Amino acid sequence: MDLPYLKGALTKDDLRRKDKFDYLPWAKCLQIVNDKAPGWMPERGEICHAADTSVWIQVRWVHVSGEGKTPWFDYALRDFRNKAVLADKATAKAICDATRRAYCASAAAFFSLNYETYVNEEFEPQDEPVEPRASVTANSIDVNVEPPIEEVQGVLMELLAQADQEKVANYINSRAAVFQLKEKVQGSWIAAMSIDQLQICIDELRAAK
Repeated sequence: MDLPYLKGALTKDDLRRKDKFDYLPWAKCLQIVNDKAPGWMPERGEICHAADTSVWIQVRWVHVSGEGKTPWFDYALRDFRNKAVLADKATAKAICDATRRAYCASAAAFFSLNYETYVNEEFEPQDEPVEPRASVTANSIDVNVEPPIEEVQGVLMELLAQADQEKVANYINSRAAVFQLKEKVQGSWIAAMSIDQLQICIDELRAAK
């Protein structure tokens, strides 16, 4: 059985953008496979450990008829800094999030679905009308590593807790002015910052130590 070839099944409008990253929601990835390649289903295999106890998983695509399957596709667990996740940090959430990302990455590897994002090529225009997009929820996982903003906020707040408390308010207010933030979110400048802005603060505070 031949593998599906899904180049051109997506348009740029099917992607979502968060800060500087384009990503394909996992729900949209599976919807396209269900529509364009019926019968092909993702399957997760082993959870593997390297010598340094970092973790990776294996996924593949199999056809419900039993007549086709792809090779296993390796996908490493990574945190929001793109660092390897070690075994003692490989929670059920980390594994499930990585699994959804791995489905999207393996669909690009084996079916050419959304390969354009990986190689930075333009999406080809489609003659047919674009189908409605799949709903995007908080559980939609990206192809690229999309940092959870709550975790980045937590890192910044931990660093601020360790800093001179008499200077913290002035520092945050000065960053808000530099970033040209208009108003606080839920009474906080930190909640109003983007991931890139949060990371700038984190880098500055670490460099000041």
